[in-house]
Amino acid sequence: MLYDDRSYDPSSQQVVAKPTDFGVNGYAMLKLRGATATVSYCDIRGEQIASETWEVRSEGNVSPKGDVVIGPTVRREGKRLVMADPTGLKSS
Repeated sequence: MLYDDRSYDPSSQQVVAKPTDFGVNGYAMLKLRGATATVSYCDIRGEQIASETWEVRSEGNVSPKGDVVIGPTVRREGKRLVMADPTGLKSS
């Protein structure tokens, strides 16, 4: 599970380093192709955070297909995924 604790400023429509009353929401896009489902998780800016693919096997079981693919704003810490830059802001 990935928890995004960055803040969002609705007046500037930007992810900001200071706390606000709004978190950074996101969405998941589900793509179905035959016996395969791919879920892409995106942040409020539309940037992909991670994606994973699942497939239905001949026995009817659903299994992950490969590893979780992570985007540039996420890094692995053991089995956990964490935000690579806690503020979510890229330095110039």
